[in-house]
Amino acid sequence: FYGPSKVGKTLTAKTFANSLVCEKYGSYTRSSNLGAVVPCGECSSCQQFAKKIYPDLYILDREINEKTGKKKAVITVSQVRDLLEKISKRAFLNSYKIVLIPEANLLNPEASNALLKTLEEPSPRTVIILGSPTKDEILPTILSRVQMFKFLPVTRVEMYDYLLDKGANREQAKNLSSLALGRPTVAMKFFNNSE
Repeated sequence: FYGPSKVGKTLTAKTFANSLVCEKYGSYTRSSNLGAVVPCGECSSCQQFAKKIYPDLYILDREINEKTGKKKAVITVSQVRDLLEKISKRAFLNSYKIVLIPEANLLNPEASNALLKTLEEPSPRTVIILGSPTKDEILPTILSRVQMFKFLPVTRVEMYDYLLDKGANREQAKNLSSLALGRPTVAMKFFNNSE
């Protein structure tokens, strides 16, 4: 997933991943219940996913520097190797194994190269989602092994309607949809914290 920050790439990735592990997913896909909503948010898998304790969800993020308390500049090859070892094993819940790398543009070259084989031939029922502000920041060898989805800023009208659905009044929705510049995450941050 690539596109400007705060347009919903990570939220979309998490919602998609949650949908795959939702216990109601199989029953919806086998039936003709087209109005069903997945993820349901109620089953034990969805509850675990929401609490970030779902055992087959792996989020690869930059490590914290112990001295400074800030995130390190890159995702390292040792982090990727640890991840690959974990996902090479059988899924805990006999479901999908989900890997999210929201800042794939910060994989150092060695880390990117370590990921190549797995992107080419992932183990069964493994989904890997990479996020980046632009595709130019990802190694061409990685890009050749993934399906790309471009995220664009949301229109003011869509943002306005979204904010109304979330409980904003018309004036708030109008102002926030202008201030957010097409970024739903920013609009919700402003809506939830007016300061």
